[in-house]
Amino acid sequence: MNTGIQDALNLGWKLAHVCRGAAPEELLETYEAERAPVGHRVRRLTDRAFTIGTSSHPALRLARTRLAPLFAPLLLRATGPRARLFRTVSELGIHYRRGPLSTTGPARPAHGPRAGDRLPDDPRGLQQRTAGPGHHLLLTGSWPEIPPPHDLVDVHRLGTESPWPGTTHALVRPDGYVGYVARDTDLTGLRTYLDHWLPSANN
Repeated sequence: MNTGIQDALNLGWKLAHVCRGAAPEELLETYEAERAPVGHRVRRLTDRAFTIGTSSHPALRLARTRLAPLFAPLLLRATGPRARLFRTVSELGIHYRRGPLSTTGPARPAHGPRAGDRLPDDPRGLQQRTAGPGHHLLLTGSWPEIPPPHDLVDVHRLGTESPWPGTTHALVRPDGYVGYVARDTDLTGLRTYLDHWLPSANN
């Protein structure tokens, strides 16, 4: 279910942009590049779980019937393993760092989400602020007044509370993933990114 929802969200905003003429058809090709590896990983995980759950091999049967009931409660009580399991099952840990839509500017922030990462809800409520349609440009630190860099981009000033330290700008895609991120106030790299992926509505 989680895979299907994320597939639909990933493809949906891209189809909407291309159909309205705001983006090139090349944008649709990024769907397979981003989501096919996710499908392969889910299939491998499902196959392994099925094998472990149904195998008659003595070692696997012992692990399934005797060891798992003993150790599973202990592992689930531990914060680290429980958090990793939740992120795996919910698929919140998926990233597109190697995808064609993920770009880092000339100066990458030392900390915080990278291009291709899912935007965290830190500070609390950040995901809700960027949940509307379109792209969202997040400005952190000290910024001069700037006009919106694109018709399809909303600008949000985060001040000192943000996922990135210092002066940073990051473009969040409609599906909640960071498409572009860079340090400092020079938007040249961002404008190049927008010219390529959202050329028709550019100011």
